[in-house]
Amino acid sequence: MPELITQAEYARRVNVSRQAVHDWVSRGVIHLVNGLVDPDQAQAAIAAVHDPVRDQRILAAGTAAPEVPKGDDDSFARARARREMAEAERAELKLARERGELAPVSVMQAALTRVAARLAAILDAVPVQIARAAPHLTRADLDIIEQQLAAARNAAADIEVDLHEVARQPVAAE
Repeated sequence: MPELITQAEYARRVNVSRQAVHDWVSRGVIHLVNGLVDPDQAQAAIAAVHDPVRDQRILAAGTAAPEVPKGDDDSFARARARREMAEAERAELKLARERGELAPVSVMQAALTRVAARLAAILDAVPVQIARAAPHLTRADLDIIEQQLAAARNAAADIEVDLHEVARQPVAAE
C-alpha cells in the first residue's frame, strides 16, 4: 500500500505552498486517495505536466517568483501571483530579521539617539581635558576650542538621516 500524506505535508516535502498543492488537486493533476496524497503518484503526475523551459527562464532571471500573467481574463491568476510574491517577500524579511540582518527603524533611531548623547558627553569633556593637559593655554584659547566644538555639535545635530533610505542601500562588506 502506498504511503499517503496530507496536502500540507506534501507541500512541505516538495517545498511549495499548500495553495499550489490545492491548485494541482483542483486542476486534476494530483488525485487524492481518501483525501490524502500519494507522494509517488503526485511526483509522477507533476513531472508529466512540468514545463522545464519555464524553469530555465526563471533560473536565468535569477528569481523563483512566479510569472504574472497578462490580460484582463487572468485577474485571478495575477492576484494569486502577487500574493505568492508578497508571501515570499515576507518570508525573506522574516528570515533576515531572524539572522540579525534587519532591525526596525524605531530600534535604529533609539540606538542612534543613545550614540549621539554619548558623543555629546565626550565632546563636552574635551575642553576640560585640554585645560588639564595644557595649563599654558589662556581662557581665550579654551573659549575658541569650546566654540569650535559647539559648532561641530550643531553641525552634527543638523544632519538628517532617512533610515528608510539607508535601509534600501547595500551594506558594504566588512
